[in-house]
Amino acid sequence: TNLLNYPNPFSTQTQFVFTLTGSDIPDEFNIQILTVSGKLVRTITREELGPIHIGRNITEYRWDGRD
Repeated sequence: TNLLNYPNPFSTQTQFVFTLTGSDIPDEFNIQILTVSGKLVRTITREELGPIHIGRNITEYRWDGRD
């Protein structure tokens, strides 16, 4: 829930902040970045994000805003 990028706005790079609920970490977890028109810009995989856990997460992955 509550997937956001931080900082927002950003100039050179941004990380992702989200809350993972439930009792188990999912086997598959991706963040997809889309344009306003719905075109897929980037898919970030669980492996790229770094360690995740139940609760509030801030990813180690930093996105530079490029497609």
